[in-house]
Amino acid sequence: MIRVSHRNSASTFIAFVLSMLLFFCGIKPSLAEQINFTLPESIQTLQPNRHALINAPAKRQLDQAYHFVDQSNYDAALTEISELISKYEHNPVVVSHGLRLAAQILANQDKSETAILSLKKIIYLDSLASDTILDMKLLLAKLYLQHEKYNDSLPLLKAWIHGSSASEDLAQVYYLLAYTQYQLKHYDASIASAKKGLAEKPEDMTALLSIQLNSALELKEYPSAENVSVKLIQVQPNIKSYWINWVNTLRLQNKNKAALASIELMMQQHPLTENDTLNYIQLLLEQDFPERAARQLQEAIDSRKIKANNKLYYLLSQAWEKAGQPEKAILALEANQQQDKNSLTRLIYLHARSANWHSLIKLIDANQTLLKNEDWIWLHKARAYYETAQTDKATNLLEQLITKTNVDEKVKVTAEQWLVFYQGLQNAENEATK
Repeated sequence: MIRVSHRNSASTFIAFVLSMLLFFCGIKPSLAEQINFTLPESIQTLQPNRHALINAPAKRQLDQAYHFVDQSNYDAALTEISELISKYEHNPVVVSHGLRLAAQILANQDKSETAILSLKKIIYLDSLASDTILDMKLLLAKLYLQHEKYNDSLPLLKAWIHGSSASEDLAQVYYLLAYTQYQLKHYDASIASAKKGLAEKPEDMTALLSIQLNSALELKEYPSAENVSVKLIQVQPNIKSYWINWVNTLRLQNKNKAALASIELMMQQHPLTENDTLNYIQLLLEQDFPERAARQLQEAIDSRKIKANNKLYYLLSQAWEKAGQPEKAILALEANQQQDKNSLTRLIYLHARSANWHSLIKLIDANQTLLKNEDWIWLHKARAYYETAQTDKATNLLEQLITKTNVDEKVKVTAEQWLVFYQGLQNAENEATK
């Protein structure tokens, strides 16, 4: 089934959250710049101390690091931070402030492993303001998501939602939570989180709706998936994949009449791809509109909107036959320049149904090698011989089928019955001419 991909949406929202966290200090990506930062060994054993303070010299040195950031001189900023942390290695408040800026720089410069270590130390020391610690948890959760460590990101996202007062970011974080839960196959929880995010009335609802849709599909809750698909279309009717999901959710509920109507609505706004066209034709056939199906497929082939192949010519033939136009069904197969055995056998059947006996004989003669093991076809040829007054050829062919080894038993019995029948007709004709 076709599903709306939310991986791109996830990266977009993650990038947005990160940018909002870093915006206040003016950090910009600079992938070309090689920066290095290592956590000093001396702080590995540092313990929390809520009574520690940051003094004026430490504050000035930290301000200098922020000044380097304002100049996009991140290497100098990290050097300043390293010196600050080494000088105040026993002060968890100073160390936390330094690590906070370092983590933000590193996260935005694709140095996520060192950023993760820094953030974990900040959270452990718990020496900054509560809202700041929550923001560090959110940044750490985002970095875990980049590394697909969903079990690690889950409690951090929940902690931010439970404790943060930043309501303007709540919808985005609910999306990250729903995305994480989806990846962990917690589909019910993912839907619940997506709904909470939507309740915040975000400006762009598509990512939250998309994750809700995918979770509903995983749970096989197709009515819910249908409703979400409709909401996505209402929000952004120009996104074709939302229409396709709507069609698919209807088909999964066997609402084929509604699916046909929905794909025809989609056609008014979006051109059909080859796959869309085949789905549309299949729906037309299922809803007993064979002539519409045939004309749609014929037009698509003639205009080269789709690449014709054996399967499509076969389907076109079926549609025309079902529409009561066997001659067009024959023409559809004859238009195929690379017929396979399935197409040939169907064409023989159609010639027999339409009593095109001379064409049937000619077709079989031209493809004897490909059809030599199709015993039932030779029954049709025997009948074609009889219908074209070639009685001796019909009799000989039926006798060959009767005496042939490894012939299908039903074919042999039918050949015997036809031979008796034709011989009886021949004897009657001979008696009549005496």
